[in-house]
Amino acid sequence: MNLIFDIATILTKMKQSISIVFVCLFNVLFLAHPGQAQGTDEIAIQQTLANYLNHTRNQDITALLDDLYPGIFAILPRDQMEAYFRQFFLDDELRFRFESLDVRSISPVFEHSERSFSRVEYHLNMVMQYLAEERDQGVLKLLRENMIAEYGSDNVIMDASAGTFQIQTDKTMLVIRETTDAPWKIMDFDPSLKTFTEQMNIPQEVISHFGL
Repeated sequence: MNLIFDIATILTKMKQSISIVFVCLFNVLFLAHPGQAQGTDEIAIQQTLANYLNHTRNQDITALLDDLYPGIFAILPRDQMEAYFRQFFLDDELRFRFESLDVRSISPVFEHSERSFSRVEYHLNMVMQYLAEERDQGVLKLLRENMIAEYGSDNVIMDASAGTFQIQTDKTMLVIRETTDAPWKIMDFDPSLKTFTEQMNIPQEVISHFGL
């Protein structure tokens, strides 16, 4: 592979890779703590996430996209999301693996205008690896700067000799069901999305209810 990266290329790749990582995190949040989810709604949510995990393992991109809350595509069109998934699975430069996922809280389901919503808080520990055989220290430095900007200096540990970054972060997820007989859909949520909630058809009442 060509190890001469310009800064713009690195930044673009980091933005693309990070976007996909948090979409892929949705898949396994409940698997380690099945007792935390109670009731038929929560069981259905667990099943949705289990299916998403299988789709991730099988790299079934079409099924992965089908599992996502469609409102996301108002912000990031489906074809672009598909391209990011393909890059995530096939990237020759950066790879992620998930070390641990800890569910901190699962909210009761909130009903609004015949739609259902639930908020999940979770803690993630993951590793990102730079795969170049001859590691460019300038690239490692730039990757570290991007990771610190995204997660904070206390949450990123770099092993330059191994080309790895140990990363931990706290995240919020919404699961959404359009009607009582519709499947649950999943999306990540962070403060940067608040200005897009109307565009994604997420009511302000939901944002207020969950304190997002």
